[in-house]
Amino acid sequence: MDALIAAGGTPGPEEPLYSLTQGQPKALLEIAGKPIAQWVLDAVSSAGNIDNIVVVGLTESDGLVSPKPVRYIPNQGGLLENVLAGTGELLKINPEAKYVVSVSSDVPAIQPEMIEWIVETAEASDFDIYYSVITREAME
Repeated sequence: MDALIAAGGTPGPEEPLYSLTQGQPKALLEIAGKPIAQWVLDAVSSAGNIDNIVVVGLTESDGLVSPKPVRYIPNQGGLLENVLAGTGELLKINPEAKYVVSVSSDVPAIQPEMIEWIVETAEASDFDIYYSVITREAME
């Protein structure tokens, strides 16, 4: 299965994160020495059942690294537009794809086992979409 990482969010001057991002994508904010998006890319890249990755909203020059093939496409202006564009790019890579894993770039605690579980669950069923929900208490 292939994955897309949605990293298009760039806070505007009226938003609280703007003082930290100064017009740059929030996915590039550092946590524990590396950008948030790198934590997510590490988890996706380490999942044994992910082959190709598309990152929407960042560029190759942002310095993310992965042992798996990664393509970058520009921010399309909104989450839905980014998911659609990322999915379209993945279908260019693998026209026979039945499923795509979509991951937000602002979940630095995500682990490869979580990605593997959702892939295995999706492949074992006939549903069109899965959406993972985690309680605030679990995240805190």
